[in-house]
Amino acid sequence: TQIFTAYQTTGAMLHTGAGTGTYNTTTGAYTISGSTPSTAVYFYPAGPIMGLIVYDTSRANDEPVFAFDTQFAYQYLNGGWERLDPGQSVWTGSNSQFFWGTTWRGVNNSDYILFVTNFNAADGIRTWDGAIWAKPTFTLSNSAITLTTARIVVVFKDRLVFLSTVENGVSYVNRCRYSQNGSPFEADAWNQNIPGKGGYID
Repeated sequence: TQIFTAYQTTGAMLHTGAGTGTYNTTTGAYTISGSTPSTAVYFYPAGPIMGLIVYDTSRANDEPVFAFDTQFAYQYLNGGWERLDPGQSVWTGSNSQFFWGTTWRGVNNSDYILFVTNFNAADGIRTWDGAIWAKPTFTLSNSAITLTTARIVVVFKDRLVFLSTVENGVSYVNRCRYSQNGSPFEADAWNQNIPGKGGYID
């Protein structure tokens, strides 16, 4: 019948009754005096929702929807929202940087890679393969120009396309940057200096 409120990263919680408790927002460890927990406690920072993105997997009519706040991604499972934690899972965008994502279909039938961006240079563009978040590097030329981030990610005619890009810290608001026809993960898939590979249109 009491309400406990975590108001700091670790330590005592505020409470409405006589009982006391502690909570650690990093590890999820908690104590409540005089009681034994019977259910798990989940910590959510209550940030604004910055995106709802469908992860198009092979299961027909059962594609999961991921929710993004400014820091984390979540999936609705077993009656509650679970954080998608592994790998590069912490985002640092503001409450004006909305998320955009698209699913890339890989070579194998089981390869479904979700590309996600919040147009924040510090976060870059990240991928989700169903198990872990990764932050790939996109090398655009022989002179090691790399893609920092993009506002929109889409798939078009077997190419991955980034719109309104930031490259080596420089913003190109009217740029369409595209990969080779085929896997965007190959080492030279984005290289604009190799005919038939990557390129851009302004």
